[in-house]
Amino acid sequence: MMVSAGQTGSEVVAMSAGEPVLSAPLAAVGPLLESAIGYAVDARSPRTRSAYTYQLARFETWADGLGLTWLPAAPATIAIYIASCADSGLRPASIAQAMAAITGAHGERGMTSPCAHPQVVEVWHGITRRLGVAQVQKAPLATDDLRRMIDATPDGLLGRRDRALLALGFSGGFRRSELVAVVLTDVAFVHEGLEVTVRRSKTDQVGKGMLKVVAYGGDPATCPVRLLRRWLDDASISEGPIFLSVDRHSHIRKGGLSGHAIAEIVKRAAVRAGLDPRVYSGHSLRAGFVTEAKKHGADDASIMDQTGHRSLEMLQRYHRRIRAWEKPASAKLGL
Repeated sequence: MMVSAGQTGSEVVAMSAGEPVLSAPLAAVGPLLESAIGYAVDARSPRTRSAYTYQLARFETWADGLGLTWLPAAPATIAIYIASCADSGLRPASIAQAMAAITGAHGERGMTSPCAHPQVVEVWHGITRRLGVAQVQKAPLATDDLRRMIDATPDGLLGRRDRALLALGFSGGFRRSELVAVVLTDVAFVHEGLEVTVRRSKTDQVGKGMLKVVAYGGDPATCPVRLLRRWLDDASISEGPIFLSVDRHSHIRKGGLSGHAIAEIVKRAAVRAGLDPRVYSGHSLRAGFVTEAKKHGADDASIMDQTGHRSLEMLQRYHRRIRAWEKPASAKLGL
């Protein structure tokens, strides 16, 4: 059922595929229907809704430019569209997102998605076969490189924030979205170190929540617990996001950081440490945690408890690089 309404006099009518499925006095069910619409909107995260809105607008503009109907769209229209996306250099992951948005728009209106048509599926298989679907992976951050980044970060309020963010993001195996969403009430300093409650994450859209524990580090200069406490104290943060924007004059601005800002902080730290910023991103902190933890003997279960990965298959992406260097065949060539 598409949760929307049409009004006729004093009645409200809920529609499904163009047919009325509920007819009742507006005063009786109007507020309830508004509530249902609100819950339907919340079925997707704000980030997903924003991405789908962008993809649908892009598709509509393209279709209008060629005089094609975009809703409902014919299978041939979708086949031509995704082919043009591939020819323009769009990555398969972005094209897949566009098809998901188009499928959602049709489904919400009780229409059959054209993306499931064999004609579209055949073109999609050709795109993935020719272009591949492997995502570009940024380099995991090694512990020694993280130490170099922290050591090279200048002192001052901005530097203290960056050091705390780098150390916590790495030691907690945080996603960028998780790191920027942490608020002060999610943080608890305990005898063993630090406990951080993650309210929502990429793999937990319904908000079950998970607990990340971060132990004290042996070196106070890189200890995530000590660095975070110092930043919170020096910045006088008493509520809201734990990581805020700071300008070069040490003025704190209201509002938390974005995921893009996390990536920029990592890249700037890489430059200061003499590392190539092109191979690092915000994800390098999380990937580095998995890689270094596995390298130093942590078992898969404890790593998954920290990262929130749902399957061992996802961890294998990080493990392959470690295994490849354990006994490389190229070392036997005598060169």
